[in-house]
Amino acid sequence: MNRARPGRPDADSDKLIPMPLDPRLLDILCCPACHGDLVEKAEGLHCQGCGLLYPIEDGIPVMLVDQARQVDK
Repeated sequence: MNRARPGRPDADSDKLIPMPLDPRLLDILCCPACHGDLVEKAEGLHCQGCGLLYPIEDGIPVMLVDQARQVDK
């Protein structure tokens, strides 16, 4: 089974460039640990409150505290 991955092809390589999340999704999501606001970064969703970074895998935010990592605020 050939499953398409979200993203758009990079003109210079076979790699996919991640598509940005829908702004409406960012409006309703919050950090599950502290309920802080999230900002989309290249590495994932960054909480402005506690500094956790939630990964985005295959275009889907992984909003699990045990999957997040601490980064500088």
